[in-house]
Amino acid sequence: MDESGKTRYGEYHTQSGVGYSSSSSCPEIEIYATLLVFSIQTMDGHELAWHGGGDSRNASSRTSSNSGSSSGDIRSSSESSSSSAVVVVVVVVVVVVVVVVVVVVVVVKVVVVVVVVVVMLVLTIVEILVVVVVVVVLVV
Repeated sequence: MDESGKTRYGEYHTQSGVGYSSSSSCPEIEIYATLLVFSIQTMDGHELAWHGGGDSRNASSRTSSNSGSSSGDIRSSSESSSSSAVVVVVVVVVVVVVVVVVVVVVVVKVVVVVVVVVVMLVLTIVEILVVVVVVVVLVV
């Protein structure tokens, strides 16, 4: 924090706990820890209010001061859940399409193999008949 009361990240350190604690030796770790707590709280789906960084001594004042902004958090949660639902639907559709394509390719290959085997059998039978006819004609 410099002489003007700003931290090196541009936020003011106040008594309400907004900003960073002056006793913190490494504000980067506090930033990551705060973001981790926020992401865990939003994934839980029950606790959506942002509690900010700073001292844990002021957690109750941050919670009460942020309780008015929970509607925006809930809206963003519903938007993210709808976007995750869209992602799930897209993944399911892609998996179904891939499975259908694989099944169709396998069925087509099996049909082609069966047709080739039948044609080979018919040609073999025709060849045997031609040989028999030629032998009969030559003998008679």
